[in-house]
Amino acid sequence: MRKTPGLVRRNGTYYARKRVPKLLVASLGKCEIKISLETKNLDEGRAKLPDALLEIQRQMVVGKKTAEAVLPAVEAVSRGVLEQITRMV
Repeated sequence: MRKTPGLVRRNGTYYARKRVPKLLVASLGKCEIKISLETKNLDEGRAKLPDALLEIQRQMVVGKKTAEAVLPAVEAVSRGVLEQITRMV
């Protein structure tokens, strides 16, 4: 039997699973996202997997937008300003 990336089986039921990138863990509040495919049949699980992975991707996009809204914008600092800061310390 060939493995299908993103497809996992637990207690006989198939799930779509994807690891959350480290940068999004704080905004999503979890390290992985799992969605039940509501089937115990491998072929049905493989057929339902692409839609479930798209839903997981949508959740990650929402988490990314939330993280970007919360984080302050990064400003470019010139070398001269950095040298002034180091002289003051």
